[in-house]
Amino acid sequence: MEASARYTIRPLLSMAMSVDRDPREPADLPQDWWFTHHVLRYLEAVGIKIKRGTWSTYTSRGYAPKAKDEEKLGQLPRWRPDVIREYARTRPGQGARNTKRRSTSAEQ
Repeated sequence: MEASARYTIRPLLSMAMSVDRDPREPADLPQDWWFTHHVLRYLEAVGIKIKRGTWSTYTSRGYAPKAKDEEKLGQLPRWRPDVIREYARTRPGQGARNTKRRSTSAEQ
């Protein structure tokens, strides 16, 4: 294969691999697994500021993806980056509610 053909293919491959990445995502995050501090850095970079304790509560209550036991490194939870990216895309956001508003006697 000619050298020029090799160099034209390489940028196309790197573009195809990074389609799901948010341009605001920090470039130094690992590509394979994210620990809690990586998750929080990513979420803050894309505009979702969550404290460590809040993230822990969200995962334990099922509001955010929970790290599976087989994915943990010892006792440390870790997530695949695509799982967290999907969570950030589909997260309802501040002020969203899943319950219906109760009517008061004044409204009836």
